Amino acid sequence: EEVFVDLVEKFSLSEKELPVILYQFSNKFRDETRARGGLIRVREFLMKDAYSFNATSESLDQTYNEMYKAYGRIFEKLGINAVAIEADSGAIGGKVSHEFMAPSEAGEDEYLECIKCGYKANREKIGKENLCPKCKNVLKVNHGIEVGHVFRLDDYFSTPMNATFTASDGTKKKFLMGCYGIGIERNL
Repeated sequence: EEVFVDLVEKFSLSEKELPVILYQFSNKFRDETRARGGLIRVREFLMKDAYSFNATSESLDQTYNEMYKAYGRIFEKLGINAVAIEADSGAIGGKVSHEFMAPSEAGEDEYLECIKCGYKANREKIGKENLCPKCKNVLKVNHGIEVGHVFRLDDYFSTPMNATFTASDGTKKKFLMGCYGIGIERNL
């Protein structure tokens, strides 16, 4: 994320040039203790990342929602029954994120689902509580494999890095960001 913030900052963008979405395909490395789930959770894999840079919260909402829907269509075309669940953003930052999970009894990730209202979230988001935050119904535990993730980062990176664009009134404002990733080889 920091590399892309630094890159976009160098372009001295104006508000009328936003939003900007940059894509990257690269090898990623994870410190997995062992390969899990066949080739799904290996230490090295090809990843598609995208980073959006927006001027307003409304623009970021639109980009985030478009990416969220696009990911759903991608998994559908791949024949993967991916379930979108609320997720904790963890070390990447931000307050809003969704994981796309492929339900599987062999999956090592846990997500919880409310049969009554349809709410879904990962264990990190819910914590030890086993009640739905929306309707207080008991949550069902499911297992799955993470196949994609989208994050609404807001100014989590742009503020500490002082990454700005020139607003229409001539002032400098912080970029609002989103981050979107699919482990390509994890979806084949």
